[in-house]
Amino acid sequence: MLLFFGTDLDLQLRRRGIDTIVLGGISTNIGVETTAREAFQYGYNQIFIEDAMTAHTKEAHQASVQLIFPAIGRVRTTDDFLNQVKE
Repeated sequence: MLLFFGTDLDLQLRRRGIDTIVLGGISTNIGVETTAREAFQYGYNQIFIEDAMTAHTKEAHQASVQLIFPAIGRVRTTDDFLNQVKE
């Protein structure tokens, strides 16, 4: 899930005026967290969908969700995110 490394993703997003990304996936503490750190360095706003990602252990998932993601974006559930989008 290294979406930025070796790609023109940043360029394509900026061309379209996109400044916020929504992340989920596997594995919370590896792929998602690495992508999130890269996106943070590029200055993107981030929304992490907690129940749309998983890790090998509950503890690894919770460490990213509780310690890392709140420092670089917003953590939401799928329902919370969809309700906000509808508004």
